[in-house]
Amino acid sequence: MISIAEARQHVLDHCRCLPSSPVALTEALDRVLAVDVVADRDIPAMTKALMDGFAVRVEAMDRFPEQLQVLGQVAAGQLPSHDVGVGQAVRIMTGAMMPRGANAVVPVEQTSGVGWADESMVRVTIEATSVQAGQHTMKQAAIAARGEVLVEAKTRLRPAAIAVLAEVGCAQPRVFARPRVAVIPTGDEVVAVDQSPPPGKLRNSNGPMLLTQARQAGGEAAELGIGPDERESLRAIISRGLQRDVLLLSGGVSAGALDLVPEVLSELGVAPIFHQVNIRPGKPLWFGVRETGDQRTLVFGLPGNPVSSFVCFDRFVRPALRALSGETTTSDCPEQLELLNSAPSQVGGRDAFWPANRIVPDDGVPVVEILDWRGSADLCTLSRANGLAFFPAGEPLREPGDRVEFYSML
Repeated sequence: MISIAEARQHVLDHCRCLPSSPVALTEALDRVLAVDVVADRDIPAMTKALMDGFAVRVEAMDRFPEQLQVLGQVAAGQLPSHDVGVGQAVRIMTGAMMPRGANAVVPVEQTSGVGWADESMVRVTIEATSVQAGQHTMKQAAIAARGEVLVEAKTRLRPAAIAVLAEVGCAQPRVFARPRVAVIPTGDEVVAVDQSPPPGKLRNSNGPMLLTQARQAGGEAAELGIGPDERESLRAIISRGLQRDVLLLSGGVSAGALDLVPEVLSELGVAPIFHQVNIRPGKPLWFGVRETGDQRTLVFGLPGNPVSSFVCFDRFVRPALRALSGETTTSDCPEQLELLNSAPSQVGGRDAFWPANRIVPDDGVPVVEILDWRGSADLCTLSRANGLAFFPAGEPLREPGDRVEFYSML
């Protein structure tokens, strides 16, 4: 067996970014940017007001309250038509361009005595006790200067970043392709979800689980059907899966007489990289690569037990999909949290991931609750967890108050 770190590194060593292409901005959510996006102009493009009020010239004001002549007003999107001099002000709206000569905004709440004549304000009294230059304004280029990199390549685009791209006119950002993922659960004991399993058989829970995990991780995933425990039929369905960027098989990778997956993969030209990892659950994990021309397929033979399959996806497949998508950050940083209850009594000789919940008590300090998990087939307990607690092999049993690594589950 190899270590978790070695297995993860082997996987990442065989990942390379997929090709990139432009997409519509509204279709770019969760895609990874392939090129830097820069500001096409200063942000903001002019010095602007941050509040409704009056644009004034601070140097011309020497006493408070002070009455000023109102020259006119400027709303957002308009150009000022007056310069502000001594004893003068311009009514201004939030986001509007500051008039020349003005260098501060007095909020409308700090003014009084406003009158109107022919739809024009005539005089305003500044009730503030002081006015500072620059108050309630934002200078041109205060956020970014023209040509400055705003969103770096290899960034996964979230709604805020998409708004930045819109702000600088990037209507079709160039992004990396989504990894194309094929999912094949295997085993004659597996029947479709909508069937009633006869004695000795079970419904296909791994297929929908891996399919949705892959989609959640940014892949374009499809389940190709259940692979039978018969060599030629299994070979045919695996051949279809090898046309994708990533092939996920569950089951058939242990040491049983009908665990045919490694042999069939070898026959189809998949080069094995490793088989068996020092992890609980998930020891039988198999990983290999097939290259034919410009097509490279990463192949994961995941254990058939559903929690093992889930954990192996989370620890090894998810980082691979991130790397293929163009992300540079493929690892997640665990929290170091105190245990609320005792750790499992028998972790064994392998590094273990245990279903757990991150809980925030009344004192606001998060802790980890270890769940009463019954092993690799216990999906129900896993479904009640919001993360995995990590227990290294060979370390003493953990007690309440001890710190453990906690990995949040997406």
